[in-house]
Amino acid sequence: PSLVDLGSCLDRLVGVWRDVSARLFTHYRLATRAYFTFLELSGGSSAAGLAEVNVTATLRLLRLLVKHAQELKDELEDGLKTTPTKPWKAIIPQLFSRLSHPETSVRLSVSQLLCRIAQDSPHLIIYPVVVSSPLPSTNNKQASGNEKLLRSISRMDNLTQSYSRPGTDSSDLDEHAYVPNEMLDNLPVTKPRTDDNDDDDQTEPQEEDDDDDDEPEARQLTNVQLSYESILDSLTQHYPNLVADTQAFVEELKRIRLLWEELWMGALSFRQADVLRRLAQLDGEVKRVLENPTLGKEEKASIMRDKHGAVMKPVIVALEKMFEFTVGRAAETPHEEWFQKTYGKMIEKALEELKRPKDLRKPKSCWEGFKQLYQTLHQRSQKRDAMTFKLSDISPKLALSTNRSISLPGMADSDDDSDATGGIFISSFSDDIVILPTKTRPKKLSVKGSDGKKHTYLFKGLEDMHLDERVMQFLGIVNTMFAKTSGVERTRFRARHYAVTPLGSRSGLVKWVDGATPLFALYKRWQQREAAALVQQTKPAGSLLSPNTVPPTPQRPSELFYGKLNPLLKEKGVSDLSNRKEWPLDLLLKTLDQLMTETPSDLLAKELWCASTGALEWWQLTQTYCQSTAVISMVGYIIGLGDRHLDNLMIDLATGEIVHIDYNVCFEKGKGLRVPETVPFRLTQNIEAAFGLTGVEGTFRLSCERVLKTLRRGRETLLTLLEAFVYDPLDWTTGNEDIFAATKTLEKGDGGAGKGEKRDEKKEMERNILATMFASRVAEMRVAWKRNKTDFVEEMNGLAKSIDEMVGLLEGKSDCLDRLGRLRECGEVLQEALKAGMSHPLFHVRERYSDYEKLRDDHADVLDSMRAKLRDSERWQSRHERT
Repeated sequence: PSLVDLGSCLDRLVGVWRDVSARLFTHYRLATRAYFTFLELSGGSSAAGLAEVNVTATLRLLRLLVKHAQELKDELEDGLKTTPTKPWKAIIPQLFSRLSHPETSVRLSVSQLLCRIAQDSPHLIIYPVVVSSPLPSTNNKQASGNEKLLRSISRMDNLTQSYSRPGTDSSDLDEHAYVPNEMLDNLPVTKPRTDDNDDDDQTEPQEEDDDDDDEPEARQLTNVQLSYESILDSLTQHYPNLVADTQAFVEELKRIRLLWEELWMGALSFRQADVLRRLAQLDGEVKRVLENPTLGKEEKASIMRDKHGAVMKPVIVALEKMFEFTVGRAAETPHEEWFQKTYGKMIEKALEELKRPKDLRKPKSCWEGFKQLYQTLHQRSQKRDAMTFKLSDISPKLALSTNRSISLPGMADSDDDSDATGGIFISSFSDDIVILPTKTRPKKLSVKGSDGKKHTYLFKGLEDMHLDERVMQFLGIVNTMFAKTSGVERTRFRARHYAVTPLGSRSGLVKWVDGATPLFALYKRWQQREAAALVQQTKPAGSLLSPNTVPPTPQRPSELFYGKLNPLLKEKGVSDLSNRKEWPLDLLLKTLDQLMTETPSDLLAKELWCASTGALEWWQLTQTYCQSTAVISMVGYIIGLGDRHLDNLMIDLATGEIVHIDYNVCFEKGKGLRVPETVPFRLTQNIEAAFGLTGVEGTFRLSCERVLKTLRRGRETLLTLLEAFVYDPLDWTTGNEDIFAATKTLEKGDGGAGKGEKRDEKKEMERNILATMFASRVAEMRVAWKRNKTDFVEEMNGLAKSIDEMVGLLEGKSDCLDRLGRLRECGEVLQEALKAGMSHPLFHVRERYSDYEKLRDDHADVLDSMRAKLRDSERWQSRHERT
């Protein structure tokens, strides 16, 4: 076809595309108006039949806003201005996640909607807005300065830990350690494991260079901050006291989330592997210097001093920052005063020994002071009195706070609209703080609400709670789907969850789960009963046990496991017990069989039976247990939930419900652990035995099928909820599960403005260390280099003479070869003459030479006569010229 025909075809195709798009968006416009109309008519009713429908409608509108904001601009703007805010309260986390959307119109629409929600129900969004917004007050600026100081403390950890490797011997330090950085709210980190088994730790993640992404990330961060600031301005305008009190409350929680002794204990434990590696490197350097016979005593001391400063510089700089933050400044609380008085001089002495060691020939002695400090702190942390604190000692401001406008965390689901601001407020704080003896040292605190009730929370200061918050919302929506079921089963089919309030990327408040007991506690009770029974059996007949008799301490699960496995490995000839790849599978199965044989399989079943007052109540508990286990197992399978050890599984013996906690390992993250978790959900012998006579083939299987059918019907809603991870992704990729691995990326969350500075500072330190090491190595080898220089010059002079002699010999050889060639030519001519006889011209050479001489003489005479004639001519010419 011609070009004219081709152009007309393209025009018709474009027209067809426009018609199809117009028809498509006509349906979208009608759907948008219909959804807004439905929300206005329903008014956000929380009835069982409308709750799920409201969530579906709001999520679909949010999807239309995200995907077709420009095409549906008029309908969305008009609808969002008039839509009631109550239906949107169920998806507030999704609204906040859309503030990271790249399109300005989407961020603006979501911000305006959140501002309207802030006016109607400020308690629902006060915490995420306050945590994510800058703090304007003077006190907050001071706290922000403290955060910057702590960030500068850990800024050197990138360098300090860049050479650390898992498996380094750190037996001198305890496995329970803590992140040494107290106020790092803008850092996305990996949340730690809290079980006692450390075999599932990951290898250390590699540090990535994100130089090329700084500017886009900075712009995106600025846009999100502007959105949060606009919402905060709206809150401040309508509820100034609520904002101010909440900001003060959050800042004081940051103060207590990591006490100074925990900070130092965690820092020393975290740096132990790297320090040991550096000390080993320094020990090798010192031995080489001492064995160098060319250096004097003073030169050796100077070189060893320089090497010590260069190798240990990153550790010294980080510890100096910590010293300035803790000991080198004025204390603000009684607990900080106690710490400075008790450990200040000890830390100062240890730091001085590290910076200026007394014996340079023994590098490991410089770390003895900090090792002793760690042991002292660790011994104190194991005491019972170290597990309880008074709030007045660690945070006097919180202890004195009464009747403040602070919304009770975790009350987002409350429908109490009696107060203008909604929700319940904190009337006062309990003075008793209990620290749980786990790896992250969470703190249990209680508050009295304006409703007159006591509310207990678990304050986690070293974990990112955003993922837990979203999983809790996911479980809440799942429960809404189950709420449609009528009858008695309506209360049984639910995933029991709890309130989670993130207070930044490294802390959060978790509502205490009342009445629930960890399954590990049931196992531990059985161990204690067995130990007491063993003592009773071994006592002499007829004797009585002394009241002071203490049963032996039960072994931990890891001790039981390795106590049975290690002998089998040694019998098999496995030398490297730390390398799991060399462990034979048959030995692992044998160890598992032994442990299963020794542990009763009906512990949980007996607990349910003992918690019942009769057969009917036991039956109801068992049915509730089966159904709740089925719900959380299927939901966990869908979201890829892992890390289901016994401390993360709890049971409410009053109702039979299973409660899961710690949802950090999601989205199949467990498959990437050092020991991969390949099972879809936990179904061990104790859990199965509690199902009753039918086991998995009875109520449990039927309940699983019913749960999956319900979830499949609501897959659109659930998938839309999970879309929040696309626009606001969390750190749920596979990485090192050790909480201290977070310090490798300490500064990645501070925004794009300071990234270049921190990288430059790190590179500058690396250059200084390399320059110092190079200079010390040059000084160490200077004498040998001078000797090598003299020998080299002498050898080079001798080589030059030899080359000159060689050149002369080669030239003489060339002359000889030329003469030999000429002689060979002469010999060939003579041979030819001999063969030809007298007829050869060579035999007439004498005669021809005589003729040549005669001709030569004649030629000479002629030349002489010509010269004479020439002279006469010249003489006549001169006479002629004169005349």
